[in-house]
Amino acid sequence: MRHRSELLRECRGSQVKCLREIVLIHDLKRQGLSVTAIALKLGCDRKTVRKYLKQGLEAPVHKTREPVQNLLEPFEAYLRDRVGLFPDLSGRRLLREIRAMGYKGSYSTLKPFLRSVRPSRRTQFERRFETPPGKQAQVDFAEFTAEFTDEPGVVRPALAYDAVLTVERRVSKEGMVSVGGNLYSVPDTARRRVLEVQHHTAEIRIFEDGQLIARHPVLEGKALRRVDPAHRKAPPPRPPQQMPVQGLRRPLDFYDAVGRRLAAGSQP
Repeated sequence: MRHRSELLRECRGSQVKCLREIVLIHDLKRQGLSVTAIALKLGCDRKTVRKYLKQGLEAPVHKTREPVQNLLEPFEAYLRDRVGLFPDLSGRRLLREIRAMGYKGSYSTLKPFLRSVRPSRRTQFERRFETPPGKQAQVDFAEFTAEFTDEPGVVRPALAYDAVLTVERRVSKEGMVSVGGNLYSVPDTARRRVLEVQHHTAEIRIFEDGQLIARHPVLEGKALRRVDPAHRKAPPPRPPQQMPVQGLRRPLDFYDAVGRRLAAGSQP
């Protein structure tokens, strides 16, 4: 709470400043400046200039402000004791307590005071639990059961959590989809070029229009391929090839006899 003497000193200082401004306004007016020019020069409103010119050189009288009553002061000792004994009490709780005792102020007035008197919390360092290598093994384990109201008496043994990543993948010209840097085959009967792929922890599942059409174990590594033989149809059998017709081979004596006959027939 501010002391009365401080308010009086501020008031006197304000009066001196205001009187100095009034004297300057009258001096500028005697020099021939207009009201607008004086207002621009001093950075004040023209109404203020006109008021001081009309008022003369009398200093304005400022009323002394009454000191503001501190509504929290009667309860400060009680709050210090409560916070000292129970540092974790919330501000809302303390507000309800002092309001029951007659406090008429607001929560915004209470908060700064509590912040100034509440002891700072000291965070303790964590202590590591060390054992020699191989002496102990520690495992965090918890098991939960659930009983639903629509099935009274039926208790549900926790199930293993299966993380699933569902994505869409485009089928390549070779009938493969890429998942996690590896390629997995889809059946030749797949009609759509974009399929839904579920990446489970240990299995890849491929769906077309909501129907499961392929399953693969997850490949460990990168740039690997897995083709299910059932996904590829057997190629149609080739038609039997016809043997080319080769010319008949005859003995040389046959050609020799034909040549002699032709020669004999040509003689007269």
